Amino acid sequence: MIFALPWALLGLVGLPALAAIYFLRNRSRRIPVSSLMLWADLTRPRQGGRRVQRIQAPWLLLLELAVLTLLVLAACGPRIRAGGARQTLLVVLDDSFSMRAGGDDSPRTRAEKALAERLGGGRFNARFILASDQPQLLGESVTSPRDLGRRLEPWRCGAGRADLRKAIALAQAVGGPSAKVLVLTDHAPPGDLAEGQVVWQGFGRPEANLAIVSAMRASGDDQDRCLLQLANFSDTARRATVRLHTTGGEAKTLTRTVSLPAGKSATLFVDLPAGADVVRAELDDDALDTDNHVVLLPERRPPVRVTLDIADVALRKVVTSGLAATGLAKIVTAGADLVITDRPTGVAASPAWTVRAAADKKAEAFVGPFLIDRSHPLSEGLDLSGVVWAAAREPSLAGSAVISAGNVVLVTDSRGSDGGRLIRLRLQPKLSTLTETANWPVLWWNLLRYRAAALPGLSDVNARLGLPVRLSLPAGVESVELHHPDGRTEQRDGRAGVVFVRPDRCGLYTLQAGQGRHTFAVNALQMGESDLTRRAAGRWGEWVSATDARLHYRPIRWALLMAALGLLTLHLAWLGYGRKGAVQ
Repeated sequence: MIFALPWALLGLVGLPALAAIYFLRNRSRRIPVSSLMLWADLTRPRQGGRRVQRIQAPWLLLLELAVLTLLVLAACGPRIRAGGARQTLLVVLDDSFSMRAGGDDSPRTRAEKALAERLGGGRFNARFILASDQPQLLGESVTSPRDLGRRLEPWRCGAGRADLRKAIALAQAVGGPSAKVLVLTDHAPPGDLAEGQVVWQGFGRPEANLAIVSAMRASGDDQDRCLLQLANFSDTARRATVRLHTTGGEAKTLTRTVSLPAGKSATLFVDLPAGADVVRAELDDDALDTDNHVVLLPERRPPVRVTLDIADVALRKVVTSGLAATGLAKIVTAGADLVITDRPTGVAASPAWTVRAAADKKAEAFVGPFLIDRSHPLSEGLDLSGVVWAAAREPSLAGSAVISAGNVVLVTDSRGSDGGRLIRLRLQPKLSTLTETANWPVLWWNLLRYRAAALPGLSDVNARLGLPVRLSLPAGVESVELHHPDGRTEQRDGRAGVVFVRPDRCGLYTLQAGQGRHTFAVNALQMGESDLTRRAAGRWGEWVSATDARLHYRPIRWALLMAALGLLTLHLAWLGYGRKGAVQ
């Protein structure tokens, strides 16, 4: 039952006042007299009084209380749900790994129990949307709690994040304007909800948690190094014990202890044994187990083979120094992955990735403002504030502009007919300070990483949960077999020359591409999910709107008024019968 005007319930305060009238009224005593002649001028006594006495007509009081209650309820505009077909309920399931906090008493467990109770009434036809980085509609609808366990099997709560807004938008698109949307999560809503359509239920609770929030592995010539960032999500200082298990070479177990102030993080550097292959780091068990483990594979990327075909001595010198600073390039004379030249035509790479640099004689010095396309891989980490970049205004460079000084384009990128790239760079090193700043090796680092990403192999061997991993394929490979950590296997189409994998679980994944076998690790490194101090329980939003009330609820004010009228008729009849008896 719902009320259109719930504030009218304030009228119920009249019930105690009515009862008080009956309890405080005066009572007369019966005295026999011989004649009424001397009582002719008698004044009618007061009905009210100041002493509480036994009520004289309890049935009249009950009737009057019932009539008053019915009139107040009728004034509230009550409506009851109309019978008929079940309503569509779209349930958005938060699939992020924070929903597993607490073990057997996790938010996911409590949410499933609450959902089973809601479906037990038989009012809803429920469909489910799994909210991770990309929402996913799950199978057929459910009308009974008996089928709930089977339908919720994909809800394993292993995603790195849950985009609930995107999942709610999908639910509203699937269900239409009259559908109900129920969000099951472990925190409060970030903002306002769609009025009358979305109900948000949180099943979390604030808990202390130690977590590994960042992990990296750097490969050296003889020895690798591991970096771990640990965070203390609590209001007290704690000590974290980290155990690192290595395989390959001389297998060892290393133990480190770190003191963490309340709400702070610390970075731990560990030198790994020579020849270490897989490294597994772990913390002691706590409220959330997912972020207590990481797996790191060795970063053994072959260097990008570069051929230098530069006639200008000054330009060749600064390019060579920039490449050397990155540590990602190997200078070769044949079989290059990337050719850097200052000639109109020159040595070709296979496929043709070429950087055509021009050290213009008629150069002008530009100090900005520089326009940088921040969506391009070459721009990552560049800060050209205060930099002097000298180049000629003419002729204009072909391709998409990456860096410009006003209307003078300095760096462009374009795609070649054979699938390669042609990057044009305009720079006069003798008049520029760019080559003397950190931006110069950063630019070449970005360029070499840009080229390496297009070479056969994985984009990242140590990936974050929820972020895509790209496998560039060699020529002739048309399909790839993907092996998941839980043993599942699936086929991926590789005819486009590249395969993208968006992992939704932690662990080791393997891609079999022809004769090549590529393995990468996925770790839950999401600070926002590991922070359990902001988890909350509660309910926000309502499903009832003006439109919903008209479509799915029937007014019952008329029934209450009819009942009140019937009781009032009975009340009057009772009074009439009482007066007739008194006259007799």
